[in-house]
Amino acid sequence: MALKRNTTQDGGDDRTLRLSALPFDAKKLEAYIRYATVLLSALGGPGFQVPGTEPFVQAHEASLKASGLTARELEALRSSVRRFTGNRFSVQLLKERLALAADPEVRTNLAEELARVEKQLPRRESEETISLLFTREVALMQLRGALGSWA
Repeated sequence: MALKRNTTQDGGDDRTLRLSALPFDAKKLEAYIRYATVLLSALGGPGFQVPGTEPFVQAHEASLKASGLTARELEALRSSVRRFTGNRFSVQLLKERLALAADPEVRTNLAEELARVEKQLPRRESEETISLLFTREVALMQLRGALGSWA
């Protein structure tokens, strides 16, 4: 007997996900951007090679100090920023594919997937957080591109 996969979550689950996120303001987001910028610089800029454990730890600690964030705040911000930039990257990619698709069935599938992906972010983040992240989208996407999984 095949099990059906439940692809929906009820509103309670979504509220729980949003409430579990540590809220932050523009000042904290700027501190996160400062952390990531200092880290990128300490690692040698875009295209860096991870220098090894000890130099990386030193770069992280110096960047954290420069940002003024606590480790807990950094991880909470990093989590929200990763979700946001990952979502924006996926949306951008789907829009590009949709613009190039000629087959009507492929276009329909891409449009449905795009709608699904665009609905994911509000499930995990509050409207205020999403709006705040959008104000710094360009910088966050650039840092994501430069730092990859370290951002």
